[in-house]
Amino acid sequence: MNNKRLLITLGIIGGIYGVWRFYLKDKIAEKKALKAVDDRKMFDANREIIAQSLPQEQPFNNTIDVEFENIG
Repeated sequence: MNNKRLLITLGIIGGIYGVWRFYLKDKIAEKKALKAVDDRKMFDANREIIAQSLPQEQPFNNTIDVEFENIG
């Protein structure tokens, strides 16, 4: 009787694993990939707005004042 229960339990676990491995895992990976593509498209569409919202770089002065000399 215990062997029969063990085999049934292992069969159920194997079936659940098979559904996960060959069906659900692929569907989840596909959803994540589509979401990543959509996020990239949205980022590309909003790239200019994002660039404008970032602080702009200030011009850099290459000269260093050392007492009375300018070293450039």
